[in-house]
Amino acid sequence: MQGTAFAKSAAPAPEHADFGVVLVVDDDPIWADACCTMIESMGYVTAKAVTIPEAFEQLAIHDVSTIIVDYRMPGGDGISLIYAMSGRSALHRRKVHFILATAYPSLDVAVSAIRASVVDLLEKPFTAAALNATLLRIRSLAWQPEAAGSLSSQLASLSNEMRKIGSLVEAGTISKDKNSLSYDQAN
Repeated sequence: MQGTAFAKSAAPAPEHADFGVVLVVDDDPIWADACCTMIESMGYVTAKAVTIPEAFEQLAIHDVSTIIVDYRMPGGDGISLIYAMSGRSALHRRKVHFILATAYPSLDVAVSAIRASVVDLLEKPFTAAALNATLLRIRSLAWQPEAAGSLSSQLASLSNEMRKIGSLVEAGTISKDKNSLSYDQAN
């Protein structure tokens, strides 16, 4: 078989290559690698960053459409990183969607995420099904800009409602126990 060359076949294009790159930002490289592998198995292209400066480098290099950000990062928190990366993306006239991942969910984290226009908050460890549902929702937003605007206004409204509820709880008008909320009309 002298002179026969075997051409290496090109890898098939990812199913969702038109979606852009999903950037995973987490200081735990093992978790970040596992998350990238999960996303790639769904047909998306990924990039990874384990530090905040590396996240900005990856944002500059790739056509990023979605960023999954860990809430607790050395040198800053995920919400601050989302604000900074959102601002950087806006300067370049790029729309980027954010997913906040945390092993420490709380009402404060959820409210901060809503204010930062996060599309979803996923509790770690999350399932492939939960992540896939979020990515599919983001895909539908990317193709329907008016839906994204509507969602943003709904989230802004929800944020105001959450502040009102928080004020009522602080004032003692609403009391909470672990199973329910009750309203005190006397206050």
